[in-house]
Amino acid sequence: MKQHLFKTRLLLIISAVLTLLAYQTPASIAETTQTITLHPGWNAVYLEVQPVVKTPATIFKDLPVESVWTWFDRTTSVEFIRDPSDGLWAEPGWSVYSKSQDKASTNNLYAIFANRPYLIKLSGRQNVIWSVTGNPATDKTVWTPNSFNLVGFHVNPNNPPTFTEYFSSYPAHAGKRLFRFNTSGKWEPITNPAATTIKSGDAYWVYCDGTSTYQGPISIQILGSELNYGTNSDMNSVTITNDSSATRMITIKFLPSSDWLTYQLFNTATGFNEYPKLDTWTIELSVGRQRNIWLAVRRELLSNGIHQGNLEITDDVGFRFLIPVKVEKLAQ
Repeated sequence: MKQHLFKTRLLLIISAVLTLLAYQTPASIAETTQTITLHPGWNAVYLEVQPVVKTPATIFKDLPVESVWTWFDRTTSVEFIRDPSDGLWAEPGWSVYSKSQDKASTNNLYAIFANRPYLIKLSGRQNVIWSVTGNPATDKTVWTPNSFNLVGFHVNPNNPPTFTEYFSSYPAHAGKRLFRFNTSGKWEPITNPAATTIKSGDAYWVYCDGTSTYQGPISIQILGSELNYGTNSDMNSVTITNDSSATRMITIKFLPSSDWLTYQLFNTATGFNEYPKLDTWTIELSVGRQRNIWLAVRRELLSNGIHQGNLEITDDVGFRFLIPVKVEKLAQ
């Protein structure tokens, strides 16, 4: 009898553990991968996803990277652009991670974060691919006034805008000086911004004349760093503003395609809101106009556990922004 009770309790414990493990396993994930080609010598890159592991020693362990630099100083104006080959060790405002044992004592870059520019020095003679997997980040660009800023941009890698298209509506940046890395690993001025496209994953020095809050021709606002529905919320909103100088066609997608995320659409014929599946939704937004879009979760279509995805917002000129989406359904 005691042996029978022991076996019964053991089976119940095993069943509970398996249920818990199944519940804790995500039903879908929001991670995406950014791929950056690094060339021998210096590279100026802009990271858009947050690595799962943040420590530079782990991230760059299998790459022939000599050193990684990022610019943190938001209080000191940058009056000129210095080529990294001239030496950055004594320059204020820089944080560095170096693989060299001789330089290790000077390391003060302890974590790699998304929505940040980095100067990466690669050894060897061949290009390498740096693939970074993580969640999209929604941190805003903080501009240092009356100074050059080392920044990158959220643009469509397959249809990027020119610098003129990106900045034309904002006086703090329109027509101001710009620098990019050339193939020799040196900064060079962009002399024809109307014909030069912004490259996804690249970092640039951009001058800010006065103060600026500019985040691009299309401004995205959400509450927090993601659309998190938690365990009991069914609605969330995203505010989209057209800060450009022309009417834009805005396309909203949910990646990967799923049935459980819908959007609110008013039916003028019936006078009621409808909630179709968010597959591909395109809206027109005139200059200066703002629109709140409401996104609803259909919890009855969810299995127990955590479900995640990414909201992709693009326009017809080359803007692109990803927002993580997360919802959790508890076991009944």
